[in-house]
Amino acid sequence: MDILGLISTYIRVVEAGSIAGAARAQGLSAAAVSQSIARLEAHLGVRLLSRTTRRLAMTESGARYFEKVRHIPQDVEIAAHLATLASEPQGSLRIATTAAFGRHLLAPLLPAFKQTYPGIDIELIGSDRRLDHRLEQIDVSLRIKA
Repeated sequence: MDILGLISTYIRVVEAGSIAGAARAQGLSAAAVSQSIARLEAHLGVRLLSRTTRRLAMTESGARYFEKVRHIPQDVEIAAHLATLASEPQGSLRIATTAAFGRHLLAPLLPAFKQTYPGIDIELIGSDRRLDHRLEQIDVSLRIKA
């Protein structure tokens, strides 16, 4: 039983104010949505909606349940997005180095790095002057003392 799917359907019904409206939003038949609500109610052992031919209303238990579950689909989506971020590094990386070291040693390595980590945007700053790392927002600095 897909509890998350049943919860999502229940949320859609409440937000749409009707089974037919939720069915249209989900691209399902009204009968399928109604069956999903019945399965959720049977699983919970409580009536969530009071339905007549003209009116749909949440029961007291249904209102309490809605308040507890209405954030779940969004939380699942956020968690999936965070899992993707954790597995693939993303963002910008500002690297400061001496001009010669950057040009001759680091720059040739950047295409392979970019291919391995496409979500990272690298800015290589080659300069022989002293840099204020905080002011210039430099993440990494590589310097060679002669």
